[in-house]
Amino acid sequence: MKIFSIITPTLNSASTIRYYLDSIIKQDYDLSKIEILIIDGGSTDMTLSIAMEYSVYANVRIINNPHRMPEYAKCIGINSARGKYCVFQDSDEALVNRNSFRIREEIFNRHNNVNTLILTKLVNPPGYSKWGEYYSSIGDPFSSYVYGPAFSYLEKFGRYYKKEEYSKYIICEVAAKKIMPLIDGVQTFRRDKLLKLINKNVVDTSDVSNISYILINSSSFFAVTKDDDVLHYASSSCYSITKKIRSRIIRNVFGDDDAGFMSRVDTIPSWYRYKRYLFLPYAFFVLPAMIDGVKYSIKTKNIIFMLHFYLAFFTAFEISWNIFLKLFGVNKKNTRFG
Repeated sequence: MKIFSIITPTLNSASTIRYYLDSIIKQDYDLSKIEILIIDGGSTDMTLSIAMEYSVYANVRIINNPHRMPEYAKCIGINSARGKYCVFQDSDEALVNRNSFRIREEIFNRHNNVNTLILTKLVNPPGYSKWGEYYSSIGDPFSSYVYGPAFSYLEKFGRYYKKEEYSKYIICEVAAKKIMPLIDGVQTFRRDKLLKLINKNVVDTSDVSNISYILINSSSFFAVTKDDDVLHYASSSCYSITKKIRSRIIRNVFGDDDAGFMSRVDTIPSWYRYKRYLFLPYAFFVLPAMIDGVKYSIKTKNIIFMLHFYLAFFTAFEISWNIFLKLFGVNKKNTRFG
């Protein structure tokens, strides 16, 4: 019987997929209870051949994703999974704690009211580009401004949502007047709950990017692990971050299918929805974003965050440009994976 189905969207992920797979097979856990679903959008590099190398250690299945984009891949994975629990883990994310799956199984077995589980935080791999730490913590400046940066899910959720604390994790309860931070990184769900959501059309079957919010709100309780970091081999340069920011703006803010921010806007407190309109003055006036950059640099001891004002300005410009295009009936389509 499979306990965990790890769902991983891929597209030309050869540069990072070994980190991801190595972290799975090094787990102190019975690998026969794990299946790795590589949902591939048409890789032309060595991604699939590298993945199949690991089939001698664990059950690796490669499934075609004709729609290419990761949101479709996750939906395909949920419907193809055989495990009790579905794990969303990207091909550039590697587990640090070798007991990660043991802890997750323990949490689900002990707490029937928990349907969603989030790992401690995303961290920059040792010796990796400092830009990676910025992207892992901020994502994009617009999301960071609305939801706040996610330096640590344990810290953030523990401060506002903690209900019970245990040695290896905390149980959190949704607070009606608190806005949920943007959740990224490795997430684990009860598969039967996911299928019910999809079958009830609570979530569009082509887009499950916000399923964690919907599932958390449907059950009120979720868990966050302790000492269970995820190495994130993310963007390694300012240029690559600006490309991702442009992609996220088109997908999450101006997407026709109400993905990303637009699909979450009705789940956040009404007074908070208007904060998004303050982002443009926040970024264009520069000083507020510059002050945040200084605070982030002090917190992380990473001078890269000092350039937060520049990336915030870039984000505001891209949003303004897309608003201008939309006024003239031009809707840009996002074709960038991830």
